Amino acid sequence: MTWPTIAAPSRITGKYLKAQHKAKFETGRSVRGAKHVVALRAWTLFWSAMTQSDLDSLLSAFGTDQGSTFTWTHPLTSTSYTVGYGADQIDFDISGERVNRYEVSVDLEQA
Repeated sequence: MTWPTIAAPSRITGKYLKAQHKAKFETGRSVRGAKHVVALRAWTLFWSAMTQSDLDSLLSAFGTDQGSTFTWTHPLTSTSYTVGYGADQIDFDISGERVNRYEVSVDLEQA
């Protein structure tokens, strides 16, 4: 499984995830604690004008690799992560201003 060779996203947002357990007692008091030892990261990648060719490559990779993990290198930091798709879909919308250009977003989660 590999991330497709496509243009870098025009914007990336990130999350730092560390789940916790919460328990509430009859007295009204609560206790919290970390559910996992390691925090994970998640990203949403956005393209404002993806080409038809890059969209085809991305959708093909998604269809093949959904449910698997693969190596993704953050285009700004050059740090590599083992990730999987964070959603059961890839959202895309044709841009009315440019022919054959798409607004696309993809969710990735660290594995």
